Amino acid sequence: DPDVAISIDDVAMVQTWREHSSEMHLSGLYANVQEALRAVIIRPPVRLFAKAEDPDIFEFNVTITAFALGQMYNEPLPLHLGLEGTSPETGFFALDYAEVAKKYPSDALTLPFVIRRVNRAPELFIDRSHFSVTQLQAGVLLEGITVSDPDARMDDEIEVVLSVEGEGGAVEFAGSQGTHFTKQMTLQRLNFELQNLR
Repeated sequence: DPDVAISIDDVAMVQTWREHSSEMHLSGLYANVQEALRAVIIRPPVRLFAKAEDPDIFEFNVTITAFALGQMYNEPLPLHLGLEGTSPETGFFALDYAEVAKKYPSDALTLPFVIRRVNRAPELFIDRSHFSVTQLQAGVLLEGITVSDPDARMDDEIEVVLSVEGEGGAVEFAGSQGTHFTKQMTLQRLNFELQNLR
């Protein structure tokens, strides 16, 4: 996935190309490369699960391929692997990199990653600090209350529980009246009905 970023924790003893991109290359002495790969950092896309419409699961694979650069023709570093020709302006490799690399002894390891959405709690908002009523009024309209859920679409069902504490009070909501009841409805209808809460 082009939006996944790869980096390593310590690059002091190895040479790297295109760090923080979806395809990172590094080279160095065997011991130094081993040490560098002890802490590989994988960063998923920044806007992952930003919208309720996004899939609940994001899957991708990370493949690590190692090439024995000094074990062919006694060359300490291949002359045309593509690394020396990397453009410092773009950071891209030579087009024939993959084909040339196939000539060197190598092994690969693929690691599957699965990131699941966390079901975040809904949030309640109200546009006033308090409600007031006189003894001459039979009730008060509790308008201005809305519910938001970052993981729910407007047509997803939401469960709401309303209860009254104390004596002598009751609430009227979505055709029901009482001191405690539970309702299930879509998020869109819930916010509509809340504007008629009494």
